Amino acid sequence: MIALWLDPNVTFSIDTLMAIEEHLDHVFIANSLSQILFLGFGTWVISRLSVQADERPDFLRFSVKRDTLDMIVLTVLLVIAMQPLIMLMSWLNAQLPLPDGYLDFEGAQMEMLANYLTNDHMVLLTLIHVGLVPAVCEEILYRGYVLKMLERSWGIAAAILLSGLIFGLYHLRISQLLPLAVIGVALAYVTWKSGSLYPAIAGHFVNNGGAVLLASYFPDYAVETMAEAEFPQMALLIPGILLTGILLYIIHYREKFQRE
Repeated sequence: MIALWLDPNVTFSIDTLMAIEEHLDHVFIANSLSQILFLGFGTWVISRLSVQADERPDFLRFSVKRDTLDMIVLTVLLVIAMQPLIMLMSWLNAQLPLPDGYLDFEGAQMEMLANYLTNDHMVLLTLIHVGLVPAVCEEILYRGYVLKMLERSWGIAAAILLSGLIFGLYHLRISQLLPLAVIGVALAYVTWKSGSLYPAIAGHFVNNGGAVLLASYFPDYAVETMAEAEFPQMALLIPGILLTGILLYIIHYREKFQRE
């Protein structure tokens, strides 16, 4: 996929994509297994190089504090409120000049995924493959290990921004780099403020799982949304930005509110 981005003369194979689409269930299973083994379990093993074995849970922020449940609720609300802003980032990303070969490849990928989600499939299994497994495994790596290591070297502000950018680049979807990076930054910030990985896992699952449910039960709207990155309606964008700001304010100053 990187070659498609760098070389405008590279084209994709329709036959290859059609072959993948016929076995997409197996692709999801293989992807889930690889995420569990390499992102989840692999990060747990590698973190042993940085801390003692008994310190790994705290290092990766596998901790439950007295306000963790409150932070989970706030993070879920934040992810929902951010959707118009994410749509804006997608529109801005779409303004970047990218090679036609890469755009065609991404378009074919999105069409393949849309076809799968809007046709007969087991919603629960898809939620596990697309929502739960990435939410847990990617958070262990990016908001657990990567954020902690960057924080040690660069400080928390740079760690939040860089971990979000790395999260966006990890997906190898340049046409969605900005919205993915924004989501990554928001989840990194929430992880830092909460001191726990669980709010970010919940927010990640709601973001991915919501897309699955939307495509499964409202296929016409989902396909239209996937097909084009349009400027969001102001009636959605302005309230979304305001609500996002309010939730971030509450998250940032929640300790002050609790003391009062």
